[in-house]
Amino acid sequence: MRKDPFEQALLQFFSPSAEPGETLNHRVKNAIKERTAMHKRAKTFYAAIVAAAVIIILSATAFAAVKLLTPKDVAEHMGFAVLAGAFEGPDAILIDETQTTGGYKVILHGMVSGKDLTGEFQGAQEGKTYAVLTIEKEDGSPMPDVDEEGYIDFFASPLVKGLEPWRFNIAVMGGGYSFDVIDGVQYRLIQCDDVEIFADRGAYLCVISSERTSFYDIDALHYDEATGEMTRNEAYGGVNALFHLPLNRAKADPAKAEAYLKELNEPGPSAEPEPTPEPIQGGRVIEATRQTLVPDQDGMLHFEYDTEFGGGNVTRMLDDVFGDQPDGPAEVRVIWSSSSGADMREDVVEVWFARDAAGVITGYIVVEEDVKP
Repeated sequence: MRKDPFEQALLQFFSPSAEPGETLNHRVKNAIKERTAMHKRAKTFYAAIVAAAVIIILSATAFAAVKLLTPKDVAEHMGFAVLAGAFEGPDAILIDETQTTGGYKVILHGMVSGKDLTGEFQGAQEGKTYAVLTIEKEDGSPMPDVDEEGYIDFFASPLVKGLEPWRFNIAVMGGGYSFDVIDGVQYRLIQCDDVEIFADRGAYLCVISSERTSFYDIDALHYDEATGEMTRNEAYGGVNALFHLPLNRAKADPAKAEAYLKELNEPGPSAEPEPTPEPIQGGRVIEATRQTLVPDQDGMLHFEYDTEFGGGNVTRMLDDVFGDQPDGPAEVRVIWSSSSGADMREDVVEVWFARDAAGVITGYIVVEEDVKP
């Protein structure tokens, strides 16, 4: 089976120590390709598998409420009894900080880190951090559920001071989330690898919405490469809440943090990446997807497409795309995806970026000649 394009892109840069189980990966990959979603409800964390990580959206059973639920209530509602108890334990950090941004009110209620906190449901989870958020509309109107008109995706993720937020976020940190809309309020329970090991560096939690991507938007925050500090971009058009996490510095583990980062950046000795499929020979360009791409101020190329096979967003550093061909005309296959049609045949859909002799960059989709939607 071919890798999901965004998982494949991730594996070119990172090699996490643990991945979701094959059964979950299979269900996720076949349920959603890039942003195109068949939303499935289940009592589990969504696997956040990368840069355009595929995420199954969960909405638990209805639950009446007359006031905002506590982190303990939310964990119980999502089906995690041990985690619910941890939110009332000595290691829990209650925050209840509110930020209003982009027409929404975002509240970070609390967080807790520990081992085996959801073990009764998913198997042992070591060294995980969990946080509970609520998202409400500023005007008081109800938040839509995933299958209702007006629903938008939010990207909620821990970030670590000194680490580029577009590289190191929930998509590569063993992350996922569950959510439910209760009385017009979206409750979100997120999980990721333990961030307390970075307590001496400092950490944040961001909540972002973007019209061009369901994942991290590089324009949402300012990142100071000299200090590692992050701040909100006040001119950003969407939601860009940024919370400082009040971690206990005594729980920092610099040695473990360095080993963790090394593991993210370097493939393990036993890693056996799947063979890269050969580019489509004599493929068909979907001309309706062809568009001129202009790098933004950070040198990023953004390509958004919508076809009969589905749609998606691709964001890449210009230097990474044409790194081996810095000058002159070039064509680069950026990502590829397997797509099952009605006949259950696996077809390949590819995203290509090209640069002509004048330096103009275009993005477009290529499919096999006989592929039908």
